[in-house]
Amino acid sequence: YKFGLFQRKDDKVWISGSPNNPTELSDDDALAKGKEIRDILLKGCQVISTSSLDYVGDYQTLDTKLNEAIGKYASFGWVHKYFHMIYPDKFSVWHSSDWQNHILYAYGIIPDDKYYARSGQLSIISSYAKLSNATFGQASYDRFGDIRQFYRIGTSDNEGSYFSEWFHDAKVAIGWNGIGDLADYLQGRDINKKVLLDKMVELYYKTDNKTASRKTNELI
Repeated sequence: YKFGLFQRKDDKVWISGSPNNPTELSDDDALAKGKEIRDILLKGCQVISTSSLDYVGDYQTLDTKLNEAIGKYASFGWVHKYFHMIYPDKFSVWHSSDWQNHILYAYGIIPDDKYYARSGQLSIISSYAKLSNATFGQASYDRFGDIRQFYRIGTSDNEGSYFSEWFHDAKVAIGWNGIGDLADYLQGRDINKKVLLDKMVELYYKTDNKTASRKTNELI
């Protein structure tokens, strides 16, 4: 679905739309859709090929131009990947915003707000290093590794702040006090979801199993 057009394996029917709203296309309609996507890519390449891309500001301008020229396709990761394949010296090998942000922060650089400007920031670094974007990408991954996930937890409620107590005792709490210590629900290295879910239903969500299940997942 992310490409806007694909053919189902079982019956060879062409599909467009979205997982929630799939649209079956005739061969003629699929051909027209394919040409439409091709023309969008070519239009984007035309914008890129006529743009000077030496500074971050140039990439900021490019981001605006691409969004004006090809709309939502400008923000698609696979479209950025295509542009990287056509212009490997102009765009980074990271096609998601999360990865762009991760690598830029790792280098101590504040990521730009614009998608293609962040790609430009990374490409400019690789040019300073006299490395291809591909080599620079691999070297950066070897140095910094995968994206790190962090959780921001509140440390206070209406009764006050618990930060000092938590810091002193090397612990943290996240509500649903009746549940007690989550270590009591461990089964091996994992939390026993069924036991925890039953407790959540018993104490907090007696008539709402759906919410209980969602909140149990949040706790885990």
